[in-house]
Amino acid sequence: MAVSKVIVRTLNTALHTNPKIVESSNLKNFFNKVNTTIDATSRDRHFAVVYMYSKQKLVTEGDMFYLYKDVPANLGDKIKLEKIMLVGNDKLTLVGRPLLDRDLVHVEATVIEKTHSHTFMGLLARKRSHCFRRYYFQRHPLTILRINEIRICHNLNTAHTVIH
Repeated sequence: MAVSKVIVRTLNTALHTNPKIVESSNLKNFFNKVNTTIDATSRDRHFAVVYMYSKQKLVTEGDMFYLYKDVPANLGDKIKLEKIMLVGNDKLTLVGRPLLDRDLVHVEATVIEKTHSHTFMGLLARKRSHCFRRYYFQRHPLTILRINEIRICHNLNTAHTVIH
């Protein structure tokens, strides 16, 4: 009989608790776990999905990638990539919907080379004109970037002031 009274008491106390208080405590526990993981993995190697010029690139520190655009920066300039869709490491992944906050993640890249791509050849011909053919040649601007640094700047759900 004593066991059944204990079970009834715990059920009654569980039924009378406020669901908003339980949800807020669950959120606090979740953010505490995420923030301790961010602090513990601050020196680990991170990866990020960067959105630039309608393309998504998965990058890590030290990676080099190219863009078929002329980035408005000179050779050797360091630029901050602000449109970050996802950042993570082997223990944690933060996903933006669609983008992460600009102050949360810092991704820095250096312009390595600015050149043009190889020559593309195209053919313009008309169906009904038998002898009409025009060839055209195109070269697109090409920019090569190297990722210097990827880091998570601060904990989630906390007040912050970050100046870069």
